[in-house]
Amino acid sequence: METLAAEFRMIDSVQMPVIVPYDDDARNALEALKFTKGCVRLARRLQPYLVQLGRKEFDALYKAGAIAPVNPGDWGDQFMQLVHPGLYHPDYGINSDDPGLIEADHLCW
Repeated sequence: METLAAEFRMIDSVQMPVIVPYDDDARNALEALKFTKGCVRLARRLQPYLVQLGRKEFDALYKAGAIAPVNPGDWGDQFMQLVHPGLYHPDYGINSDDPGLIEADHLCW
C-alpha cells in the first residue's frame, strides 16, 4: 500500500469552459447577458454551447484575443466566449493550432 501511495500522482487537468456561439440561439443568449442582471436561466441556455479547454490552450487563446469575456463589467470572467468562429469545427471542436483559421475581419479593431 505504501508503494501505491508513493507512486500515485494526480494528473493536473484543469478545464476552462468557453462558450462557442455557433447558432442564433447562442448568439441571442450572449447578447442578453449584456443587459440582464440575473444569469441562471441564460447560463442553462448556454450550457450546450460550452467547450472545455485545457488551461494552457485557454490561456494561449485568451492572450491571442480569440477568447473574450462577455460583459466583464457585470460578470467578470464568468462567461468566456470564442470570438473567432473560424477556430471551431462542429465535428472536432476548437482548433487553436492553425492561426490561419482566424478570419481576417476579426483581426481589425
